[in-house]
Amino acid sequence: MFGFYEAKATNLYFAKKKERPFILSRSTFVGSGRYTSHWLGDNSAIWSDMKMSIAGIMNFNLFGINHVGVDVCGFNGHFN
Repeated sequence: MFGFYEAKATNLYFAKKKERPFILSRSTFVGSGRYTSHWLGDNSAIWSDMKMSIAGIMNFNLFGINHVGVDVCGFNGHFN
């Protein structure tokens, strides 16, 4: 809930200034999609993590967050 209210306050601040905000958060709650986007976080550069990221994106879409991002190329590990 803390991340939800932070995103809401930030969004409303920029709305008062007549600016369109882009807010990206890892801490979201159901309905946060009205105020923020969600980042799924770090994952390894392996195919199984990419496969799980698709399920994560679809799950957050069900929670009402339509803009979800993920590190598709991976963050952890050293792969050539």
